[in-house]
Amino acid sequence: MAARSRPARKNLLRAWGIVAALCCAASCASPKAPDGCTPAPKTEREPYTNTRWAKEIIHKRTGIRLVFIPAGEFVMGSPGEEAGREEDEIQHFVKITTPFYMAKYEVTQGAWRKLMAIPPWRGHKHVVAHSDHPAVYVSWHACQEFLKRAGGGLTLPSEAQWEYACRAGSRSAYSFGAGLFDLAKHARFDMNTWNVGAKYAHRVGRTQPNRWGLFDMHGNVYEWCSDWYAKDYYARSPTQDPTGPASGAERIIRGGAFYTPAQHCRAANRNKCDPKKSMNGLGFRPIKLLGASPAEPPKTMRRASLPAAPATRSR
Repeated sequence: MAARSRPARKNLLRAWGIVAALCCAASCASPKAPDGCTPAPKTEREPYTNTRWAKEIIHKRTGIRLVFIPAGEFVMGSPGEEAGREEDEIQHFVKITTPFYMAKYEVTQGAWRKLMAIPPWRGHKHVVAHSDHPAVYVSWHACQEFLKRAGGGLTLPSEAQWEYACRAGSRSAYSFGAGLFDLAKHARFDMNTWNVGAKYAHRVGRTQPNRWGLFDMHGNVYEWCSDWYAKDYYARSPTQDPTGPASGAERIIRGGAFYTPAQHCRAANRNKCDPKKSMNGLGFRPIKLLGASPAEPPKTMRRASLPAAPATRSR
C-alpha cells in the first residue's frame, strides 16, 4: 500500500511546486506601490523602468489617485517667440533625477474633508461645493497641514517637477501643442468658463489629460508649488533637481485658472502668491517621491521613452 502511494505523493508535491512557482511569478510580475499607497485597480506596471512600480496608485488615507512620472530631462521655460511669454521664463536645461508619483487630479473637496474639519471655501463666491470639485481657498500653509495629516510622503511638487510633469515630453506652449482650439479641450480658462458665465472651478477630470495621464494641468485652478519665487532664479538655477531660492516673500503657483487668459495656462507660465493667502482659483496637486532600490535599479532613461512633442497647431 505504501509503495503504491509514493508516485501519488510525488505527483502531489510536483503539483504544489508548480502552483508555488506560478504564484511567485504572478507576485513578481504584479505592480507594486510605495508605502501608504496601493496599486489602482487594473493598473499596469509603469513602462519606463524595471522597478515594477504601478502606473497608477491610490493614497490610502485620502483616496487620492497618483500616476507615475519617470525621471528624465527637459528644457524648462519658453522660447522668445512664444505668444504670451514673460521675461522670467528664461529657457534652461533641467534634469529630474528621481521618479515620482503626481496626483492625477487637483485635490478635491472630498479628499480635503477626509482630513480637515473646516472647508475653507464655505461661504465664498464663485465656488461650487461638491466632492469632485477642487479644494479652493487653501493657503500654502493649509496645504502643508493637509499633507502632514495625510502622511505617506506626500509633498508639494517643486516648480521644475510641476513643469516637467505638465509638459509630459512636449516642448510647445501647452502639453498638446499651441492652438487655442485644442486648449478648450484640455483646460478651463476665461474663454470657455468665466466669459460664458460658468464662474467657478469645475469638476476635476472632465477635460482631456496630457500624455502622462494628468488632468487639468492647464487651467481650472492654479496649483501651489513648494518653491519661493524669484524673478531671476532661472538665470542661476542648478541643472539637477532645482528647488527654488532659499527664501522669498511669495510661493510659486502654476497652471492658470478658470478666469485667466490662455497665456497664463501655458506650461512655462510662472505666477506667485503670498503663502498666507487663498482664493477661489487656487488649489494644489501633491506628489510622492520615489527612490531607486539597489536591488532593482532603474533603466537608463532614454529620450525615446518620453512621448514625442506634438506638432504645433494654430487656431
